[in-house]
Amino acid sequence: MLKQDQLTLPKFIIADDFTGANDVGVGLAAHGIDVSVLLNSAYSSDVTSNQATIICTDSRDDSAAQADDKMRQLMQRYPELTQQKILLKKIDSTLRGNVGAEITPWVESCYSVAIMVMCAPHAGRKTLGGECFVHDQLLTDTEFASDPKSPVTSARIKTLIESQSHLAVSELFLDQIRTPALADTLQAHANLGTKVIVCDAQTAQDMIEIYQAANQLSASCVIVTTGEMTQALLPTDAQRCPPQPKLYNHQPLLGVIGSMSSMTLSQVQYLQNHHKAQVIDVDVKTALFAENQDYLHSLVAAIAQAHQTGRHCFIRTCQSDDQRHDIEAICTQLTISRLELGNRVKLFLAQTTQEVLKQCTPGALLLCGGDIALAVCHQLKIGQFNLKGLSAQCIPWGILPYKQASIPLFTKAGGFGVDSSFDQIITILEQEEA
Repeated sequence: MLKQDQLTLPKFIIADDFTGANDVGVGLAAHGIDVSVLLNSAYSSDVTSNQATIICTDSRDDSAAQADDKMRQLMQRYPELTQQKILLKKIDSTLRGNVGAEITPWVESCYSVAIMVMCAPHAGRKTLGGECFVHDQLLTDTEFASDPKSPVTSARIKTLIESQSHLAVSELFLDQIRTPALADTLQAHANLGTKVIVCDAQTAQDMIEIYQAANQLSASCVIVTTGEMTQALLPTDAQRCPPQPKLYNHQPLLGVIGSMSSMTLSQVQYLQNHHKAQVIDVDVKTALFAENQDYLHSLVAAIAQAHQTGRHCFIRTCQSDDQRHDIEAICTQLTISRLELGNRVKLFLAQTTQEVLKQCTPGALLLCGGDIALAVCHQLKIGQFNLKGLSAQCIPWGILPYKQASIPLFTKAGGFGVDSSFDQIITILEQEEA
């Protein structure tokens, strides 16, 4: 366990996708803890006394059976995961994925109870009355309800978990959270056989109180939460000077944008409006066909041309909010599932990135969408990522070891940030060049 100012934190954390692993890791990196993100759960890593290991399970889009199997394999491969007082399990802050199936193996095998703290104040996420809200809007009234691969069918967390597992679920509302008796209340629910406790939370202080109460339980537990848990537990040290990203070899940045989030659309549009980068649109329908190599090579040539002129370049698969409503028609036309469509798109983007790197080495990579980011790293045969910190308030970054180069890599979850987030990254990189 990691000791930070009398607070005990787990050395091993699991996350269901790459951007989520980085989001939960930045709170640790900001306090000088070495953070290693394993992109392949079969990858082994020696852990030092001041190091945290975050394992990306890449399980958000898995079936219930696949998710269950992955969790049980993790227990065997990393017995340290089962020997901690608290296991932090990072999931999507909007509950996408097979959350119930991923929790079940842990509470059946080695932990007494799972405590869900779905709160991320900086990102506008909170739980009130057992329901999840995004920027004060009920989850099912947001774009996440129509997610291309993992649509969310209920804002009530208890309902979702019960639909995805056989676990007994209870709820603690805000008036029960904000009381000195919280630890006793959690213990009472666990004693009654509850396996999942859904906790209301809307502030960082709520998250801290729940974590500290969980640490007082008589048995070990899993805390299922967002990336902001570590940031809440370890607030930023204003006196510490964190490392700053620098362009590798003074070369321009390459952004690979696979998210359909309206926030990501606004971030790319901001770049276009301010003439900060060249934006190349990917024709998804062409990319999906098996005979797409000519198109891939033409796309690589366009990116390489932008690189040669010294311009930052972003490629994107989504140009408008309306495109998410075209997915069903595309799937029907190609007789494929939504999952297969997503897999083909991320493979195409990963292959495109790999071909670009064969021709030129960008000064930095920005990958948007957890599945896209992981697909690119897998294509480049990267098994481990060294996380350095947070940039532009919401974008984790670290160093990607590729051949002889050490390339700054930024990862962003689709719905996070503000309109100017990508522009801020470019500004930071260019300032370091000056």
